[in-house]
Amino acid sequence: MRILLLAAFVFLSHSVLANNSTHFSGAPCLSTNECDGQAFCNPDGKCQCLDGWSDLPKAACSYKEKSQAPAFILQALFGLLGAGEFYVNNNGQGAGQLILTVAVAIASGLNKAKEGKNGLLLGAHATLSLGAACWWLADLIRFGRNEVTDGNGYPLRGW
Repeated sequence: MRILLLAAFVFLSHSVLANNSTHFSGAPCLSTNECDGQAFCNPDGKCQCLDGWSDLPKAACSYKEKSQAPAFILQALFGLLGAGEFYVNNNGQGAGQLILTVAVAIASGLNKAKEGKNGLLLGAHATLSLGAACWWLADLIRFGRNEVTDGNGYPLRGW
């Protein structure tokens, strides 16, 4: 009787542990139930992420990839505020664009308050404006050519 209970315990604990394991894309499988996240068991007997999903280091097929079209549109319309970069989780670059745009607005306001008589403010405003415009245009080209990776290092899904 004890041997039977021990065998049942070993069998059940193995089943529970097997069901809690992570099966990343490419892992062998017999059915889709064995694949984790947004994945299915392909005809070759391997887990495969659904279209638009990728593995993260500790979570199989759990990352929804970012798309090029919304990133490009956000960059074209609101790129000076860093919207395209924020969308693809490049938050440092997005924050940089936002800060630069705020600096342009402040320099513009100060320049208007001094009625354009302060050459240093006028130069700062012009330099910041040119820098923001160049950064926006460079990013717009990068998004259009799909030369951007998202915050997790994945390339954007094409048009």
